[in-house]
Amino acid sequence: MIFGMIVLSVLGIISFRDIKEKEIPVWLILCCGALSLGRVIFLLTKGTLEPAELLISLVPGALLLLAGYVTRGGVGYGDGLLALSIGPAVGAAALATGMCIAVMGSGLFSGVLLILRKAGRKTRIPFVPFMALGVGVMLFA
Repeated sequence: MIFGMIVLSVLGIISFRDIKEKEIPVWLILCCGALSLGRVIFLLTKGTLEPAELLISLVPGALLLLAGYVTRGGVGYGDGLLALSIGPAVGAAALATGMCIAVMGSGLFSGVLLILRKAGRKTRIPFVPFMALGVGVMLFA
């Protein structure tokens, strides 16, 4: 839970940067990766690490990277790398469900912007704030 709260704090910082600059700093992704590595080492020392859960926690990030490749950058690679780096820190279930919440939230937000004619089809919307919201809901729900 402590690793999750620290990751959520870093996600808040990244969300601010994503909204303001439309990019995710690599050093913050590396910080999340270090937190994930710390949790993996912690669980290894306790003897409670399930290799399957570790692999499953990497799947949402890998899928976002694949979506970025398929859409030729429509989905940012930074979003995929961030999801990949926080997966082991928050766990497979929290990340997968949090990502579902994030996709639904960003879709709803995008739909509202389209209806209000505040955005067009090519408008880029930061995804990290929705990811932070989804993971936060899963960590505290």
